[in-house]
Amino acid sequence: MEILRQRATIAFLWMVWAMGMTVFILIRMLEPGSISEIISGEFDGIVLTEGSLLITSSWWFACWILAYLTMTIRVSISRWMNMVFGGLAAVAMVMGLVTRVSNGHATAMLVDYAIALIASGLIVWHAWRLRDKEA
Repeated sequence: MEILRQRATIAFLWMVWAMGMTVFILIRMLEPGSISEIISGEFDGIVLTEGSLLITSSWWFACWILAYLTMTIRVSISRWMNMVFGGLAAVAMVMGLVTRVSNGHATAMLVDYAIALIASGLIVWHAWRLRDKEA
């Protein structure tokens, strides 16, 4: 039962991560000048193309897929998958947080990044603990 609880916790944290990405887009769109940026075909320094939109949407789906896989695949594979992807997510959040701080973005966005960083760290930590529970 403890393994199921750990796996559910990790899956929930991936959902938190996906929600954090939704909040990021909302906050970023509400910043002054964002609408004119979108109209000009760019958003957050990325040229808006079919490919960039597909990649962006894939990040959302990746979180949901990782949550699903966490609950369904073997514990040993789930453990390593979550440690690797959680670690990559943490690195991405640190880099993004540094960039956002240096660019002077809204405090709400910085908090969003910090929450995603915490969720990433917790994913890695809970995945690491799965090893101790495996029978």
